[in-house]
Amino acid sequence: FTFLAQWWSQSDCVLYINPDDLEKIRKEHAIVIMNHKYDIDWLAGWIICQRLGIMQGSKIVGKQSLKLVPIVGWCWIFTESIFLRRIWESDRETLVKDLRKILANYPENYFFN
Repeated sequence: FTFLAQWWSQSDCVLYINPDDLEKIRKEHAIVIMNHKYDIDWLAGWIICQRLGIMQGSKIVGKQSLKLVPIVGWCWIFTESIFLRRIWESDRETLVKDLRKILANYPENYFFN
C-alpha cells in the first residue's frame, strides 16, 4: 500500500534522524504522537514505518469513523488500533481496555515493565 502511494504521487519520504537514534530503531519500543496537520500525515507515517521495517507494530489512535474507510480502515482494525468516539467519559475506558489488551500480548517484563 505504501509503495502504491509513493508510485502514484511520485513522491519520496525522507527521514532525517540522528544516527544514534537510528541504531535504536527495531531494538526499542516507542510511542510516537502525531497531531496531524494534513490529510495524508498518517500515510507519511506508514511510509516511514515501512521503510524502517517496523510497520507490523504500528498502531493508530483515531476516531471511530475511520474504521469505515475501505481498505485503510480495515487495515487499522486488523492491527488492533484504538478507535475513539471523542467523548472522554467513554473514551477513557476504551483507551485503558485496548491498551491493556495490546500490552497483554507482550511477554512479561519484556519491554513495558
